[in-house]
Amino acid sequence: MLEQEGKYLASAEIYFQLFKESKDKKQKKKFLISAFKVLESGNKVKEIKKYLHSYLKEIPGDYASYNYFLSLARKVGARKEAQFLSRKILREN
Repeated sequence: MLEQEGKYLASAEIYFQLFKESKDKKQKKKFLISAFKVLESGNKVKEIKKYLHSYLKEIPGDYASYNYFLSLARKVGARKEAQFLSRKILREN
């Protein structure tokens, strides 16, 4: 069981590393969302909150991305991050 738990974190870390190394905006978006989806599938609430806070200002600036991360922030109870993303959405529209 613990081995499986570690695999979620290891997989997410790979996606985060790919996100950091990528130069292409579409690829960066794909890697960032994939990292969070891995954590979400492993029900890693604490880690999602931590990484949301860390990557908040690097979230791609499109409505779909903001909406996904806002939904995720609300799901895990990351209030400050949800407020930040809500404001971003309102400013963009």
